[in-house]
Amino acid sequence: MGQNIDHESVPITGGHEWLNKAVSERLKHHNLRFRPKSFTTSRSNHSINSLFTRCAKWHGQVYSQTHLYCSHFGAIRRKFSFLIKSAGTQLDKKRKFPSYRFFKGIGHQPMTNTIIDPRGDFIELVDLTHSKVLLEPRIMFICGGPVDVETGTNHSIRNMFMNLSGGIGDKADGFVLAENFKDWERGYKSLSDFENDVAYISSLVVIFLESEGALTEFGLFFANQRLRKKLVVVLHDVFHKSESFIKFGLLNPMERNDQESVRVYEIDHRQIETVSKDEVKDILDDVIKQSDEKNKTEKFNTADRGHQIFLIYQLLDLFLSLTKSEISTHMSGLKISHSRADLDSALYILQKFNLIGMEKKSSQYFYYVPTGLRDRIDLHFSIRERRYDTATIKIAVGEFYREAAKSDPTHKRRMKVIQSSPNGGAA
Repeated sequence: MGQNIDHESVPITGGHEWLNKAVSERLKHHNLRFRPKSFTTSRSNHSINSLFTRCAKWHGQVYSQTHLYCSHFGAIRRKFSFLIKSAGTQLDKKRKFPSYRFFKGIGHQPMTNTIIDPRGDFIELVDLTHSKVLLEPRIMFICGGPVDVETGTNHSIRNMFMNLSGGIGDKADGFVLAENFKDWERGYKSLSDFENDVAYISSLVVIFLESEGALTEFGLFFANQRLRKKLVVVLHDVFHKSESFIKFGLLNPMERNDQESVRVYEIDHRQIETVSKDEVKDILDDVIKQSDEKNKTEKFNTADRGHQIFLIYQLLDLFLSLTKSEISTHMSGLKISHSRADLDSALYILQKFNLIGMEKKSSQYFYYVPTGLRDRIDLHFSIRERRYDTATIKIAVGEFYREAAKSDPTHKRRMKVIQSSPNGGAA
């Protein structure tokens, strides 16, 4: 029987599962048996060189040189040399053999192909309590009459509004048409859940009262307390003056709460050819001004559903491309409680609001943020041994994907998505 070796727990960074075998083989050579104990991880700032020296002293007099590739929180690989026992000298029985985590990355020969996934370590650096939600460019949910933005003809007031919005630059990037959500049941089990998420991530919900469908949407949205706070109703002055259920039951309560939530213009959708572009431009300017007056940032709140949805967006941007299971893992790593249905609906609405894309490679779906979109969360990273920012992290993650793609099918597929998708091959 070989001698049993207990292992003390030594907190360090980095690691690979295959090290157990490497250390076991080394010990077996000296008729010793590897028996790891449970260990605790730590991010304490231990000197790697100091640990190497301790290990060398514990193992006797004769050594040979090999190499260890370790990770500075998994992001920057540094090559160290240290001395490891190569001849059968007597073990100092007064010392405990160090934890096998200390030896991760060690083999009989130099390990030049060691690849460490840095994403989990970067997640540990994220400090959500000091992170901010960025609300610009504004997301606006636009409802109303029929729209065909491919033609210059005026189908409705909303159509004219959308055509004119093309001239205001990136402020119109967040305009989303209600027609995009005809298949809402793909992402949600109930209409109310869908409406809640629209309210959570939208700055304004603008309804042009010019069709039966728009009246129905108005009634539904008015009944939702979250949506009602963000509603802006646009209508013809004649309808505003008329005595009706809509006037007394819906419009008046909205105006009592917020006068700017009901906007009246000389825009008769029944005679669309008489509606001037200047009048519609006034509507566009008023809506933009109203949205600009809202807060531009919010402190991140882990319990806020809208903030959680934006966090998924930001993780996809930070890590370039992720599978659904990876998103779930990183959300859990950030202590964000979520169900599978929560994640499915968040991914659905992010796609429908044109904030993320999805590609299937082989049997796997990968999600990504297209190029040119702004951050939705200003992530704050804790300072450990160095300061990190999103640009540094993206570079490190991209390098990891490229190296891992040489041997891992999932990362190979991921790289194809990154290189071919509209994010411009960010990695």
